[in-house]
Amino acid sequence: MGNKLLKNSFYNAIAGAARIGLALLTIPALIRLLGIKEYGLWALASAVVDLIALSGNGISVTTTVFGSQDLTQDNSESGLSKTLTVIAGGTFLIASLAMIALWFSAESIILLFPQLEVDQKAMVIQAFQIGGLVIWSRLMQQVLMGIEQAYQKYGELNLINTLQNVLLSLGLFIVAWMGGRTIELMQWQVVTCVIILLSHLWTVKKLVKGLNLQLIWEAKKAADILQHSFVSWLICLGSVSFGRGDRLIVASVLGSENLGIYAAITDATSAMNNFAALPVQPIVPLLSNPLSDTDTGKVKLKQQIKQTFHLNAIIALISAAWLFTLAPFVIEFLLKNASSNVSIYAFKIAVIIYGLAALNAVGFYVLLSLAINLAMLLQLTSSFLALLLITFGATSFGLLGAVVGNLGFLATWIMLYLAMKQLNFSKWFWLQCLALPLLWFLVSILTCLLTSNYLYINIILLAIETLILIAWFLKTQKQNLLITLAKSKV
Repeated sequence: MGNKLLKNSFYNAIAGAARIGLALLTIPALIRLLGIKEYGLWALASAVVDLIALSGNGISVTTTVFGSQDLTQDNSESGLSKTLTVIAGGTFLIASLAMIALWFSAESIILLFPQLEVDQKAMVIQAFQIGGLVIWSRLMQQVLMGIEQAYQKYGELNLINTLQNVLLSLGLFIVAWMGGRTIELMQWQVVTCVIILLSHLWTVKKLVKGLNLQLIWEAKKAADILQHSFVSWLICLGSVSFGRGDRLIVASVLGSENLGIYAAITDATSAMNNFAALPVQPIVPLLSNPLSDTDTGKVKLKQQIKQTFHLNAIIALISAAWLFTLAPFVIEFLLKNASSNVSIYAFKIAVIIYGLAALNAVGFYVLLSLAINLAMLLQLTSSFLALLLITFGATSFGLLGAVVGNLGFLATWIMLYLAMKQLNFSKWFWLQCLALPLLWFLVSILTCLLTSNYLYINIILLAIETLILIAWFLKTQKQNLLITLAKSKV
């Protein structure tokens, strides 16, 4: 099981690496082709669409949880049929209503951004309306992705998701290069989402081939799914409110140009955050299945959790350390003519915040599987706190203040403590797992600050520090494997 977890984590990490690479390439390309103001408009239009679409990410989690349970039962066909009847039918209805609602409310939404010019407002309204199709297709994708995760087909899932990122990034670049603007960029996103929806549909059709799936309604199962999916939706709403709602605040307070800079910085740093969380995701099916009460089962689970802590930490903190060190080059690459000392400082602050926030992934996924109501409450609270701080920071201190306001999301670290209690581990088990990586990160940042005038020395030292942390990780994984094998023979 440990090898399977590592394999699935590896698939997710490879896909995440591709996404962060594409993000770092696409952002500066679009800024150069569109200009910082037009990029800000695109960021605003896509933020509203994402705010609705990403709020539905809980659909895949609910499908994974119930689908995993169904597949472990003797009568898996009946159970899976009931699950898909409720989830697929409900998602189709919700997606259709969301698409229609955005079309008719677009003109009202744009009133929230008084700093936009008249022609900019007209352009964004049309982009919102086209974006309804993006929302519909992405919500329907969530059902299919949940089935793929229930079958633990992370290789296929990540291949399709990587294909989506390649198609979207390459297409946005070509559209912008040919003179397209926000409306045309949204149109290409529709095309990409439909292609990916069909790809997921083809994959799931192969997975369930041979199963006699039918439309079966069961009130009890529908109630269980509704309860779980509602809480999942609130969790995702909290997450996406922080990840996209901040842009709406910045657009309203600081205008499209500052939004363009803010979006470029947070896009790059949040890509790192998402990248570090992906290898943790495969623990969801494991936690959704009944766990063994034997000593061997408990040891295996503990080693798997420790393994995911370490994997998550080295990816998050190594990425953050390198981005912090290379901040002047990254900002020049991202923003070019719009770069400044303020944007460099803002980027460094964002890197530290998002790097540390990424360490919450294990706690989040554990609570999502075992105490979803608690996960929802903490996610909403931390997101609300972050948005308050971003609003205050943007209003009082401009761009730099808005970035510093992201500190509020670090309140999600409480999940780490509570997740260990849910697993009946030591309440400080998470800190034991993360202590050395956190110390490494602190030393790396201090080294960078002390040698900031000697870039090449800084890079050499960080390279040595990175090799040391990777060596520690490999040694630790070897020890974990030996412990698990020894306990299995008892």
